[in-house]
Amino acid sequence: MVLARLERVSADSALAHRASGVRGALLKSLERSDSGGRLDQAALDAALNAAFKILEQDAGRYSARFGERQGVPTAPSSRN
Repeated sequence: MVLARLERVSADSALAHRASGVRGALLKSLERSDSGGRLDQAALDAALNAAFKILEQDAGRYSARFGERQGVPTAPSSRN
């Protein structure tokens, strides 16, 4: 699900380039694991943390642009 969400980060945003790189790192980890290779847990954790930060930032941008116009208040991020 994280991979699919990263793929949908707005292409006109500065986050899109970062999302693409993080998505690539996650796919590489999955491929390595699927082929019986050793999984680098630290690298996977770092990529997942980066992915969630990107998704939070993208959601915040979307919420700031569209949420308040529709009467939906924006909430501060609970993650650091």
